[in-house]
Amino acid sequence: MNTSGELYSINYLTQNINWVINFKNSSLTGDSNIFFSQPIVVKDNNLIVITERAVLSYDTLTGKRNWSFSSKPIFKPIITLNYTYIVLKNNLLICLNNTDGTVIWSKNIYKNIVNKKILSNFKSIIDFKIVNSEINVYYKSGFFLSFNPRSGNLNSENRISKNGINSEIFCCSIIIKHLHQH
Repeated sequence: MNTSGELYSINYLTQNINWVINFKNSSLTGDSNIFFSQPIVVKDNNLIVITERAVLSYDTLTGKRNWSFSSKPIFKPIITLNYTYIVLKNNLLICLNNTDGTVIWSKNIYKNIVNKKILSNFKSIIDFKIVNSEINVYYKSGFFLSFNPRSGNLNSENRISKNGINSEIFCCSIIIKHLHQH
């Protein structure tokens, strides 16, 4: 993907172009010369592109569009085997079916916060990830909200840093094997 809005698929072995998709729509009024998007995400044969106005799914081999969902996403999506999760500018967390782009569920992130006194801590989203089988939305204030990926229901509100969060969250799993000697 380049700043002109063109996405190229290039055959690694032959260095030939497989296909090109142009996302820049020059007919839009007020359109700038630079194309902005979130980082591209690929899972299996599904390529997800986030533009300022839509979430789009393409077949990685043919470049054929599978589906599009008009929205204003604010982060790189999370893609699992069957679903794509996105956070929108209007505070919605949405789960889309990877096959056809249909909405499985859509939830207002803040609707079910129990403690309304802490609501002001959830103003500036900095990242979102799937961690321990839950969707976590992280905030600059050091708080995060945890959601069930199957239903979109809020599971918990937590604080992980009193000093706030100023960068992308990095999560890893560590598996420790105990070796028993006989």
